[in-house]
Amino acid sequence: MRGQAVLSLAAIQPNPWSLWADRADSVIRARVTKLVPFWILVRPDDGIAGLVHRFELPPAQPGLAARLGDEMTVRVTELDP
Repeated sequence: MRGQAVLSLAAIQPNPWSLWADRADSVIRARVTKLVPFWILVRPDDGIAGLVHRFELPPAQPGLAARLGDEMTVRVTELDP
């Protein structure tokens, strides 16, 4: 029987959720990566994704509140790993 080796980069890198444990109620910069009818998916530089409900955005002209690739300032209100 032949042995197998399993390699994983994730095993040697810190868990991204542990880096976010103390960031509740903080203000961060994040890039818009997806737009759907009721929410916007944003990602800060370290790869964690977050949802912003469109109703939480400041009033603007329809369709101009956020665009793909925009960088926006958001407040982290809840973490759910």
